[in-house]
Amino acid sequence: MLKKNCSLIGKTLKPHGYKGYIKIFSKNQLVLNISKINYFLIELEKILVPFFVESIKEIKSEIFLVKFEKLDSKEQLNRILKKDIYIPTKWINTAKLENNEGDIIGYRVFDIEKGELGKVDYVDTQTKQKLIYVTSEKNNFCFPMHEKFLLEINTENKIITVKIPKELINLN
Repeated sequence: MLKKNCSLIGKTLKPHGYKGYIKIFSKNQLVLNISKINYFLIELEKILVPFFVESIKEIKSEIFLVKFEKLDSKEQLNRILKKDIYIPTKWINTAKLENNEGDIIGYRVFDIEKGELGKVDYVDTQTKQKLIYVTSEKNNFCFPMHEKFLLEINTENKIITVKIPKELINLN
């Protein structure tokens, strides 16, 4: 895959434990559905090489713990330490938050079942779980900025597609 079709998301850090896990630091604030990522591209000798994911979990908002297929030993992991890591741009075009959650203020929020819910009025980043506040003529509510609710963020059209239970909307 060509670099022009990919986005740099961060670097590989160091091995974690003894079972072949490695920490990945993401320097960009991205909203990624990590359950859909099946490989990362790691730059080795100026070539992007795909490494398929066996398992992945988010430790912090900027650190992921990844187990790659067929990389089980410390020696194998040492080959990819402190290397730039990429993913195909098509995976993040509509999920990028432009380094600041405040950039989504004013975006229209559409639920896949309920239609338009309103516009993003405020993003609360003071708590561990970021909250998106939505305002409309009918209703004001908030929901967690989490992949369970966020399906897509389209920065070009300033639209956020969500799936939010009506109980959460009525709770507020």
